Parts: sequence; structure tokens; C-alpha cells
Amino acid sequence: MRNWVLAGVAAFALAACGSSEGDSADGGETATASATSSADGKTSTTTIKADGGTATIQSGPGAAVDLPLGFRIYPGAEVLTSTTFAQNGDKGALVTMLADATPDEMIAFYRKAAEAAGVKIEMELTTDNSKIIGGKGGDDVTFSFTTVPGDDGKTQGQLMIGSGG
Repeated sequence: MRNWVLAGVAAFALAACGSSEGDSADGGETATASATSSADGKTSTTTIKADGGTATIQSGPGAAVDLPLGFRIYPGAEVLTSTTFAQNGDKGALVTMLADATPDEMIAFYRKAAEAAGVKIEMELTTDNSKIIGGKGGDDVTFSFTTVPGDDGKTQGQLMIGSGG
């Protein structure tokens, strides 16, 4: 489960950087990255800068969250990881959280938020252990929210929202 989340974070961040001709050995864009840790050791931050924009990955319970389009963290949820990016005026975020709520409660909360942001829910999937909704809105807005119940009665949720091409 944790590997799935980390793979999603990495893919999301790298996609935010775009691609163009540059000075790298393979003819692609040259990107630089820097990593720092917070003083309390609970949050790490990585910034990836490239010609196409900047992706910032913050991980840990103290991770800052900058959600676009009026979205917010589920009430009372603990942020496990937060990834934000900005590129040429487009903005997006990928946040993994843990809440003392059922998957249905979290799905209902984010369905309402998506609809308020003009997102049309186009996909719903329920499996033995997860629920997923996703859709699109104007200005190339994309949205998905996934839940997985935990053994402790809490639910892990992953929100991905972005605007632009």
C-alpha cells in the first residue's frame, strides 16, 4: 500500500516538470532537485525545478497542504504526505491522509467538494477494500479520490486534483 502511494507521488511530481530540449546528456530537460528536513525531523521537503515548472513534495504529519480550487483536507484527518506542483500557471496537489471516518463518509465529502468545483464525476469503482471516484471539469481540471480502510477502523484517503494541461 505504501509503495503504491509513493509511486503515485513520484509519478505526479515528475509529470509536473514537463519536458523540452535542454542540455542533459540524453537531449532532454535538465532538472535539479534539493532536499531538506524540518528541524523536528517529522517533515521532509523535496523541490524539483525544471524549465516547465516546479514540483514540491512534502512528506510527514507536518506537511504543508496547498490544495487548488477550494478543496480542503477531510475534517480531522492527519496528512501523511502532500505533493504540490505549479507549472506555467497550472496547479495541482496529491495528498494522502488518514481519518477516523468510513470510506463512504470520505467519498461523500470529496464528491460534494468536486461538484462544487465544477467537476463532473465520470468514474466510480468499489472493490473489496477500496472506493474510487474521479472526474473532469472545465479548464482541464482532473480529480480523483481513493479510499482504503485500515485495520484500526480508520480510512486512508488519497486526493489528486489539478488544473491545466
